[in-house]
Amino acid sequence: MIQLMRRLWKLSKEKPMRRCIACMESKAQDELFRLVDEGETISFDFTRRKIGRGAYVCKCKDCFDRACNKRAFERVFKRKISQANIEMLRGEFDAKIQV
Repeated sequence: MIQLMRRLWKLSKEKPMRRCIACMESKAQDELFRLVDEGETISFDFTRRKIGRGAYVCKCKDCFDRACNKRAFERVFKRKISQANIEMLRGEFDAKIQV
């Protein structure tokens, strides 16, 4: 009986909510892409297992472009982000969206 109750409790849990750094909307974690500060570069963490400070962005091109234009990456990670790193992120984002 106790095992059944534990199993039902696990199933009834809500999904973790995260906020997009561009549009500031709260969404379920699986609806967003995670970005991680790895010291010298910022990269996507599609597995959500990388260590480091993370931020989330919606899976739509408008939000990613808005984050780039608002300098949201620099604000969230509290440091200057190179244009080459932004372009690398844009390439990864475009490749993942088209899949």
